[in-house]
Amino acid sequence: MELVQVIRPIRILYFPIIVLYQIIRELNPIELIDFASLSNRCRIVVKSAVRRNSFELSVRFHKIPQVEICEEEYYDLVEPYLDRRYHHLDSVITLRTYFQSYEMVSVIWTQLWTDYICSIFNCKVHYLHIQSDECSGALLSIVEWLKNRQESIPEFSLTDPNSISENLSSVFGILDITNSLRLSMFQSNLINPVDFKFNMNFVFIEGHLPSVKWITIDNLLASNCIHFCLYCSPFTDVDLNRFLKEWVNGSNPRLNALTMFVKEIDNTILIGELDVEERDGSVERIYHHPRLHCGSIKMRGGTDVRNCNGILATFETGRIQAGGWWPFTMIVWNQN
Repeated sequence: MELVQVIRPIRILYFPIIVLYQIIRELNPIELIDFASLSNRCRIVVKSAVRRNSFELSVRFHKIPQVEICEEEYYDLVEPYLDRRYHHLDSVITLRTYFQSYEMVSVIWTQLWTDYICSIFNCKVHYLHIQSDECSGALLSIVEWLKNRQESIPEFSLTDPNSISENLSSVFGILDITNSLRLSMFQSNLINPVDFKFNMNFVFIEGHLPSVKWITIDNLLASNCIHFCLYCSPFTDVDLNRFLKEWVNGSNPRLNALTMFVKEIDNTILIGELDVEERDGSVERIYHHPRLHCGSIKMRGGTDVRNCNGILATFETGRIQAGGWWPFTMIVWNQN
């Protein structure tokens, strides 16, 4: 007769608190969530053991939402639960099915789930992306929800093929975006939001020309960005000449990289009366930054210009692209 060894459960909640915290901190985020869901006491233990702001949370409002932590490893905090069957739901229907059938269920569930995750992990939402055509009519409610749960958002991204002026004005008016803004707007209608300021570090905007005409050279001059990337910009060579003159006089002191596509460019008008020096095309210079949309920018030749503080920048116009768009790039070289 074979003896069966009985393994008795370990009552870790009865361990000394220091030992218990060490055990909890060895668990990955998915294991922490599962442990916290066992009881109210387990939830309190997790909340007490996890150091404040140990995690940076990314939330994506899609039809199938994503709530993620990306540290040394990547953890999707939604995927493990999408296909589970829960006693309080129909036995043959999963969360994935609900999300695919009911957009507002997905939105509300994502808000509640994010609130819960932030509570037990003592963290805030670091990155928020809204795919507005997959959560129709919920853009403003999502923005209001975020504003009510934290003072600011470091990184915000919006893909909105049906954006209207009022919605974009509300986003800019309600949210304090501190680090990066990314907008994708490919609708053909004109929009004209108000109360917006590009005070974040990194800006990337793409879309069809009618949807980005609201961005003026005055907005760019008033910005305080490190990187500013604008596809299909409404600017002309006259606008860019004005920007270069203002930069020479000390505006936009934090700017490192400016990239855009413009419809109208004439180097004579672009340079105007600026004191510049044409660079030899035999020397290649590279600007690299981990947050740059294309990773790095290589420049051969170009036109050098210095501002009133002696800081060197190089700008160049590339070859004309499809649709008659001219690429314009300006790099401010290492100021340190």
